[in-house]
Amino acid sequence: DALSDSTPYIQVELAQFYSDALSEPGASVQILMTEQAKIKHWNMEGGLAQALRRILPAASIEEVVIPELKNEEELWRIFEKMFEVIPEKAEIMLDITHGYRSMPLLGAVILDYARSLKHIKVLGIHYAAVEARQSDVVPIVDLSRLDRLFRWNRAVELFIRSGDASGLEGLMGETARYADKEAKQGLSLPAEKRLCSNLRQAHELLVTVRGEHIRQGRPFLFAKNALDELAVSGGYASPMLPLYDLIRDRVAPFKEDSSENLLHAISLCIGYGLIQQGITLLQESIITILLSIYDLDVKDRDQREAVSRYFLFILWTNDYITDPRKEEKYANAIKTFQDDPLCESLGGAFNALRDLRNNINHASFTHDTPHPDRFRKVLIEQFINVLVALAENEEFKEACALLLEKFKKA
Repeated sequence: DALSDSTPYIQVELAQFYSDALSEPGASVQILMTEQAKIKHWNMEGGLAQALRRILPAASIEEVVIPELKNEEELWRIFEKMFEVIPEKAEIMLDITHGYRSMPLLGAVILDYARSLKHIKVLGIHYAAVEARQSDVVPIVDLSRLDRLFRWNRAVELFIRSGDASGLEGLMGETARYADKEAKQGLSLPAEKRLCSNLRQAHELLVTVRGEHIRQGRPFLFAKNALDELAVSGGYASPMLPLYDLIRDRVAPFKEDSSENLLHAISLCIGYGLIQQGITLLQESIITILLSIYDLDVKDRDQREAVSRYFLFILWTNDYITDPRKEEKYANAIKTFQDDPLCESLGGAFNALRDLRNNINHASFTHDTPHPDRFRKVLIEQFINVLVALAENEEFKEACALLLEKFKKA
């Protein structure tokens, strides 16, 4: 698009270009200006107000007077004015051609802020590049990608902090729709979309504590495969490129159908602040790992209960706790592992989490009300105890060494 000498105002050119949309019911145009700009450009004959009202007779057109930008206080007053004129759920087009040099940045920040609080949609950010004038034509540049960059930043931050990749997946879908049909884009975009989709699925497994699916490891493995493809083809979505190494560090240890995956998932839960999920997964993983070491059925309810009941028995040996070895449905399973020192070590960690798991799952509506910090502290302590206990087991040696080193650094 270009602005010709037929008008000195980019706002007029944009009004003509978007005249259909701005003629619909509810459409409005707000022009922010200082008192000085209002005198020079707004109400005089042939001024901006007259030109806009001629092109958009049905639209609401108003001036919004802002202060001269001389200090931080006036910056916040401008922020408040701009935010105030944005309607709820509006579709916004922003022109940043004229005004203070800080206005483009301030405008982009306000749009990002309004997206969260007023649920707006940004249709365009426009700038008339006067410095790039050719003959009598000034190009109008669409800077909408800068708005998407703000959203990428938020999505990346969310993923790094919590593992939630839903924002990345949504933006990758938008990127695919906007992309041209070039060979490089065609090669890399499908892999990037699969990467984000599987990262989102992996996070859902952690949040909902899907132990068996975590043990199988599918989304983590598919994410690794997508990264391998991108290592060859390169990526198209630039904001994703710096994330590749970080993502690989998080998914690389996962294997196909391995109980080691449970340990790596607990580590992710701790890192993402998923403490309730981490406590639940650690307790259930202790049972699963002990049963798997002795080739027992990790999904059999009686065998899982046999482990839990035996752990309780060795913790509270008294007349109130029945010896589960005396019950036929538990006896055979317990006989296979009861003499292994590993059973006592894992049982100690399991029992240390028992009351905390009960407390957090019952929303602390119990007699004991531990401080929130205690849940994370005990989870980390008992996770390390489990790693130490399993460190000599051939199946778990590699995972335990990696995770112990990680927590040692932390």
